[in-house]
Amino acid sequence: MLQDFFEHTINKVYQNCRALVFFFIAPLPTFSSYIKFGGWEMSYNWKGVTKPSLERVGSIEIITKTVYLNHKYVLQLMGVNTGEVYSFPHLVRTIAHEIAHCLLLDYDSKYLYIDNPHNQWHQLLTNQLELYLWTLPEIQELAQLQEKPITVLF
Repeated sequence: MLQDFFEHTINKVYQNCRALVFFFIAPLPTFSSYIKFGGWEMSYNWKGVTKPSLERVGSIEIITKTVYLNHKYVLQLMGVNTGEVYSFPHLVRTIAHEIAHCLLLDYDSKYLYIDNPHNQWHQLLTNQLELYLWTLPEIQELAQLQEKPITVLF
């Protein structure tokens, strides 16, 4: 259920923002795709990561982007203190950061492999996406759930 919730939220933001990004960056994207939520992964090196994959059907290229989030975020959502670095606001920022990568990948399939994928476009998109995420009912609901104490019944 939580997996579906995050895939829904990520794709809602991605689809809602694609038209705006296309207006400012280029008239049409090179690639179109859907984002999968790959789940919660253990890593000491990243808070989130986007992994693209390319599928060819004849001459048609389909790029699928899979977003993974650090497992410490789900622990934080469950009430386990994982430190300030994995707080709820950092989770929202990380989701915005990964969606920005996905949007920029629509224009260049090699985008994540350039010298600086965290360029000015990426920073601008991340900042705007983060602001937008905070307006969503999905994020508002998660924020409210974070404020409620968790009762464990044994």
